[in-house]
Amino acid sequence: MRNRFIFSVLILAILFSGTKLFADDEKDFSQEETVLEKSSEEKNLLLFSDAGWQNYFTAATEIVVTNLVVYNFCTLILDQSWKKINLSIMWKNLTSPWLWDTSHFLKNQVAHPYFGNMYFTASRSNGLNFWQSFLMTAAGSFLWENCIEAGNNSLNDFITTTFSGSVVGEILYRLGNEGARINPWLGVLFNPVGALNSILTGRKLGTDESHIYSMSFDLGCGLVGEKISSINSAVDFSRARLALELFFNAAVVYQNPYGHATKEFMDQFSASVGGQISGNGYFLRADFDGEFFSVPVYLNQNAETNFGASLNYDGFYGDSGFLSLNSIGAFFKQKINFGENFFAYGGECDFVFFGVTDSSYVDSKKIVDPWDSTYTFGPGLRLYAEYSSPVAGDFYLGGQCEYLASYGNTPGGKSLSGNFFILNLDAGYRHKIYRNLGLGISAEYLKKIRTDVGTGHFGRDFFTASLFVEYGF
Repeated sequence: MRNRFIFSVLILAILFSGTKLFADDEKDFSQEETVLEKSSEEKNLLLFSDAGWQNYFTAATEIVVTNLVVYNFCTLILDQSWKKINLSIMWKNLTSPWLWDTSHFLKNQVAHPYFGNMYFTASRSNGLNFWQSFLMTAAGSFLWENCIEAGNNSLNDFITTTFSGSVVGEILYRLGNEGARINPWLGVLFNPVGALNSILTGRKLGTDESHIYSMSFDLGCGLVGEKISSINSAVDFSRARLALELFFNAAVVYQNPYGHATKEFMDQFSASVGGQISGNGYFLRADFDGEFFSVPVYLNQNAETNFGASLNYDGFYGDSGFLSLNSIGAFFKQKINFGENFFAYGGECDFVFFGVTDSSYVDSKKIVDPWDSTYTFGPGLRLYAEYSSPVAGDFYLGGQCEYLASYGNTPGGKSLSGNFFILNLDAGYRHKIYRNLGLGISAEYLKKIRTDVGTGHFGRDFFTASLFVEYGF
């Protein structure tokens, strides 16, 4: 164990010193502004980076270091013996078919996307564009699954780390630049690998101007209710609860979603994190939705219209169920201005190419078991409408639904199939009370039905209504 630790420390020292030496040979930052201007004019930024420089060596080094740090933490601190690797296990992984990992949702759908984000931001922070960083993320995940982690090389973990990590990574990379413009520690919060890279290379982390279109922070309280039921030939079961809840939400929109023309993939996005916590339960959700490509159409001076394609990673996690959705979509958005008032609406047709949901069922003892995961795919639809007036306030109404089919009994021998219908509706009203402070009320309804349990169905209904204070700009 001691020799392995010393060996890993030596590798880290060599890689970090190599990174620093490599960075010293590059042009200084003062010369890059001219290169950036020329790059923006001469290159198609959908295929090239706007950084004016690229450093694959430093990006690859930071990805390897990230894997080694996580490996040493798991083996030395957590003493997880299943992660201890050797050459024979590496060779077995590289020459064996990819398998299916059945680990808990938090590990597979939260931890893996986060570390995929670290691979991605390491690449973006070294001048690589979205696609180049996507491929580097795939390489980092391949390295982890086959040469770092001693367990089976997991196909579902590789997909999640690469796709979800790239979506989350592009958003956190840009938010890291926005945050560093205000305070360096905000840059570290959103993009720790980029901040480390900034120290090693001496390159600036941050932007000279903000691209934030809107941002809001909500905090409030209200009521949350949930009903879980099963109706089939074997079991008729239901459970309900109603409780006071603490409501919170943080949301940001990056660049104008109605009048934006794509220069780089996902250079316009919206992201939100929030949830409800009550005395007997919790419900947390996160949405990361980026414009993969968009074309604005100006019908007249009062109307902004946008068509395009999106790449999204959305999901929720609660004490009685979970869901995550990797999807691509085609969208339409329009905003019509009437002086200081506006009306906006839009829609999006999605295809969920890799979704994960609980395969909840009720057993003979009438106990809900929500913790096995079903991997799914299927179509989805999103619609919304918004009206804003300085006098009347802001009104919002939105909804989305998905019908998901299972990829099949993919995890080793477990019967984790199923078909699911998911409906999510939300509405809100807010009014400014003083400068950037507002007061509002929101309501959300979530219904999930599993349609293939015996001759009946398994259903979950979730409802929350909250009164909140908002700080926004």
